[in-house]
Amino acid sequence: MNYSVLILGYNPVSWDNAIACVQQIFLNLKDEFSKLDHVETTALHFDYPELPKVDFVIVSIFNDTPFDFEKIREKTKAKKICSFIETPLPDADHSFIFNPIENENCTLIKFPYSNFLNVSKKSNTILIDHYWEDFLETEKDWTFRIEDWLEERDRIFIVKRLLRFPDERKTLRNFEIPIDLTNYKDYLEKTDDINTFVVTHRESFGYGIVDMIVRGTRVISPPDLLPEFMINELKIPIFHNKEEFLSLLSRDLEVDLEEKRKLCTSYKDVVKIIDSKFKEWLC
Repeated sequence: MNYSVLILGYNPVSWDNAIACVQQIFLNLKDEFSKLDHVETTALHFDYPELPKVDFVIVSIFNDTPFDFEKIREKTKAKKICSFIETPLPDADHSFIFNPIENENCTLIKFPYSNFLNVSKKSNTILIDHYWEDFLETEKDWTFRIEDWLEERDRIFIVKRLLRFPDERKTLRNFEIPIDLTNYKDYLEKTDDINTFVVTHRESFGYGIVDMIVRGTRVISPPDLLPEFMINELKIPIFHNKEEFLSLLSRDLEVDLEEKRKLCTSYKDVVKIIDSKFKEWLC
């Protein structure tokens, strides 16, 4: 059953330029749909002025991005305009979502992930997530507390920290190795041998966390930063204080990698789910 699909999102053009999570989504959808012989795939930046007439549109943008669904509907004449992001976009005909919500116009995609490498982990290596400036020194960001605790153990652990904002470098501790903002593939290579990833700030979903888990890195987190469904389903250990944090770090890495991956969805399988839905609507 042949059909055409238009993917609209934040187009980085190539993987060498893909940085943000929505850019990774865009390229993954584009790459996997392009492998299907029965689908004519077009992928464009979300505000591209000239749009083709297609059967279906997939939109992957942030919820606060200005986007005129009616205009897209008129230009493309699409049977359905769907969204692909954490939570439903209100004006979409159907939403493929990652956060569980009971809604007949939504299809749950469990923990989509981009890629993983099979590289052995280095013992006593820790990666601290970047901080979130608006949350600093609140219960929504634990970066400085975690660094204080690690500073006391700087001879035991190799500690790296993700940097995402220019001012972050000013707060880098002497014992920390920075990983600067870079493209997605370079980021994967620089973080693939990490033993433990520490969540530092409030997340609405946590794309990087899923990528860590499917690559065999243990993820640990303070309380109330991650969605409950993510903590429960992926069995992410929670620490409430320094003692619990250091106790987790002192334990051997325990990750049932195959079991973890079964809980997540590769983009090959993501596109199978969407493709099945599109065929259903064509009947």
